[in-house]
Amino acid sequence: MVINSISATNCFGTFDSGSSSLATMQTYVNNNSSNFFGGGWTGVVKDDAGGGSTEGNNIFNGIQFALSALGNNTFTLNLTDTNPSAPLNLPATFDLLGVLNGGNVDAAYFFDDILLDTSNNGSYTISFKNNGGQIPGLSHLDILVRDGRNTNVPEPGPLSLLAIGIMGFMWVRRRNQLNA
Repeated sequence: MVINSISATNCFGTFDSGSSSLATMQTYVNNNSSNFFGGGWTGVVKDDAGGGSTEGNNIFNGIQFALSALGNNTFTLNLTDTNPSAPLNLPATFDLLGVLNGGNVDAAYFFDDILLDTSNNGSYTISFKNNGGQIPGLSHLDILVRDGRNTNVPEPGPLSLLAIGIMGFMWVRRRNQLNA
């Protein structure tokens, strides 16, 4: 999967979520978070490949997401800042998960810390071809996001900090002994 010229960071597929709704996909992804690059995903928009119905609450962190199918497995994702006065919600960095469905098979494409802004009027083209370069038959695309700025990075534990302090103390003591 490619968003404008940005290729997905990683992919998880194929799987059968049994999902036909965005809310069900969000629950499935978060309940199987070890498979989907962690948890905390919010479903924002879904569109079927035939250009029919869209689904989702569409707003995340003050940014409205709209998705429309263009045909040939190409979609347009449009972003609108719901707070046009300062401070703006865009640009923003998100983790984005695009979940493609074809029949009973899903595949999730992960974009790590993708910068979304208002360049190109906030319009992004999403396209997909399979490994053979062919355009497969798709049912729909689900877009899930989470705040990329709040990625959980483990803090050093108290024992690690104590060990670093002791090593520093030993280094200073050794240096003082050599200079004496």
